[in-house]
Amino acid sequence: MNRRAARGARALAALAVLLAASAGPAVAVARYPLPEWAAALRSGAETASRFPEADAVVLLDDWTITASKGERSGERHWAVRVMTRDGIAASRLEIGRNLFQDVRKVRAWVRDPDGTVTSYDEDDGTLIGSRDAWTLDDATRLVLDLPEVEPGSTVYVSYRFRKISDLPQDFFPLQRGVPVALARVSLSVEGGTRARARVGGGSNPGPDEVTQRGSWEFRDLPGWTEREEDDETPRRVERLLVLDYATGPGPYPFEDWGAVARWIAALYVPVPDKTGELEALVKAVGAGGGDPLDAALKAARGLRYFAIEIGWGGWRPRPVATTLSRGLGDCKDKSFVLVEALRRLGIEAMPVVIVAPRHRTVDPALPSAFFFDHVVTGIPWAGREVRPGMTVAEAPGLGPLRLVDPTLGVDAPEDLHFSYEGASALPVDARATGLIAVPRSPAAQNRIAARVAIAFRGDAIEVAEERRFGGVERRLLVDGRGVIHESAEMRSRALSRAEAICTRPEAVEASSPRSATPETWSYTASFRCAAPLVPLGERAVLALPPLGAIEEVPLPQPGDEPVPLAYEYTTESEVVVTGRAARALPPPFEVANALGRVALQAAAEGETATVRRSFTLSAQEVTADQREQAMALRRALDAANRAVLVYAAGP
Repeated sequence: MNRRAARGARALAALAVLLAASAGPAVAVARYPLPEWAAALRSGAETASRFPEADAVVLLDDWTITASKGERSGERHWAVRVMTRDGIAASRLEIGRNLFQDVRKVRAWVRDPDGTVTSYDEDDGTLIGSRDAWTLDDATRLVLDLPEVEPGSTVYVSYRFRKISDLPQDFFPLQRGVPVALARVSLSVEGGTRARARVGGGSNPGPDEVTQRGSWEFRDLPGWTEREEDDETPRRVERLLVLDYATGPGPYPFEDWGAVARWIAALYVPVPDKTGELEALVKAVGAGGGDPLDAALKAARGLRYFAIEIGWGGWRPRPVATTLSRGLGDCKDKSFVLVEALRRLGIEAMPVVIVAPRHRTVDPALPSAFFFDHVVTGIPWAGREVRPGMTVAEAPGLGPLRLVDPTLGVDAPEDLHFSYEGASALPVDARATGLIAVPRSPAAQNRIAARVAIAFRGDAIEVAEERRFGGVERRLLVDGRGVIHESAEMRSRALSRAEAICTRPEAVEASSPRSATPETWSYTASFRCAAPLVPLGERAVLALPPLGAIEEVPLPQPGDEPVPLAYEYTTESEVVVTGRAARALPPPFEVANALGRVALQAAAEGETATVRRSFTLSAQEVTADQREQAMALRRALDAANRAVLVYAAGP
C-alpha cells in the first residue's frame, strides 16, 4: 500500500459516520438541490407499486467505475422508497462495503410524502471516532441512518469513491432484504487494464470481457424473506456480479480456486517471534502431556474474540505474537495462532476460509475471496480416527482435512458449529485446487428419540418423558461453550408438549445434564393431568404429544428457486399408555418419498397400548417440482400429530 493510500485508510479508520443521527437541525433544500438523476426517479411511487407486498423498494443502485492501472474510482447513486414503518430500516445504508474505499462527497436527500426535500452531508451528522488503547487499533463504521424518514419517504444517496487496494476483483451482491427495481454497473477500463465479468444466480446481461466500456443491468430482483435470514435456514443463491481485473495479457489473478487460495495464503506470512509469546505457548502445550492438538485448540479458543476489519485488517491476520500479547483476536488471528503453534509442534496445519450456508451460497463457477466471512483451521487427517463431534472433509489437492473452529468456546464438544454443515470452504494453501464441501450429518445421526410413559391414575394421568438428542439437534440446545441451555428453557419445552395432551398440566418438571458431549444426551420431563380425556359420545380420546411441525417441510411455489433445508434428521416417538384398556387404536400407515418418510404403528395388550411414530427428513432441498411430495409428507405428519387413543367415556 502506498503512502497516499495509507493516509486514506487511516482517515477512514478514524471515523464512524452516522449522518444526522443526532437531533441536529434540518438542512434547507437550497443547500444541495435534488440532483438530476434523483429528480428523474421522482418519488418512486410508480416503481414501488410493482411490489405491493414489500415494506420498501430500492429504486436504483447504480455504480459508475473507471479502472486504470490497478485502481478503481467512480460514483454511486442509490435510492430507496419506504412504504411501511418496517421498511424504514431499508433506508439505512452502509457505505464502503467493498473493501478499501476512499469515500468522498457523501450527499443524501430525503423526499417527504408531501414533496419536501431535505438534504444532508457529513457535516450534518455525528462524526464518531473510537480508539481503544487495549486493542491498539481503530474501529470504524461508515453508515447513513437519516432522520425524519417515514412511510412514503424516498431517500437518495450519492458518493464518490476510490479503491486503493491491489485486490484484483470487485464483488457486487445485488440483492437486499427488500426488492431492488434496478441495479446497474457501468465500467470503463484504461491504461492497458481489462476486465472479465461473471454473474451468479442468473444469466449475464452484459459483456463477458471489457477492454473499453461495458454495462450490466439487473431488474426486479426479489428481496430476502425473513425465513431466509434465520440462523438455521440456508439462503438461496443470490444474484451477484463479479468483475476480475488484469493488466496486460495472461490469465486473470483469480482465474480458478487454486489462484484464490494462493492469493490468500500470501497474506499469512509468519514473522519472527521477538516477544517469546508463541514459544511460551508451544512449551506449555508440550508440557501438558495430553493430546497437543486438543491443548493448542483450547489455548486458541481461550483468546478473547475481538474483530477489527479496517482495510487489509479484514484479510491479513495480525502477527501471532501480537495476538497472544493482547490476549484477543478475530477468527483469522486465532486461526493463525493455532496454525503456527501446531506447526511448531510438528503438526501440519493451515487456515481455511469458510462461509455458512445461512450467510451465502458459494457459486463454484465464480472463484472469489469475497464469498467467505470466517476462518477456521484445517489439519490433514488421512488415516486417522474420526470420532463423534469431528468434522473431516475432502479437500481437493490436499486429501482429508479435519476442520476446527478456534472461535468456539473452550469447552465446546464439536469441531464446528452446526450451521457450517453443508458449507463451502477453501484451504489457505498453495496446494489447494478447489473448494471443500463440508459434509452434512445424515438423518440417522441427527436422531431424536422420545419415550413417553403415560399411566392412568383413576381419571387422571401421570406422564414421564425422556427425549434423547444427537448430532445437530443436540447442538441446537447447546451454546458455544458446550453448556446446555438453562433448565427454565427445558421446562418451557416440556410445558409446551404437556399442553398438547391436556389443557391444564400440573407439577411440570424438567431436568438435563449440565454439560454436553459429542454423543447423544437427554432431558427428562414429567407432569400430571387431572382430566386428560376429551369426551366423544360414549367414548373419549387421549391426545398424544406432537411428532413434528408440518412447517418443517417447505412448499415452494412453481417458478421458485429450490428451498434449502438446514439439516437432515429423524424424529422417533414411542408412547406407552398403561392402566386402562384402549377401545381403538390409530390405524397404521407409512408415506415415503424422495424427501422423507412418516410412519405410524400401534398395538395393544390388556391395559397397555403402544404407539410408535417416526418422521424422517432426508433431503437437502425441496424444489418446486417436488411440491406434491412435500404436501404428501405434510399430510402424513399432520395425521401422525392427530393420532389419538380411544377409551370408554366412563371409569
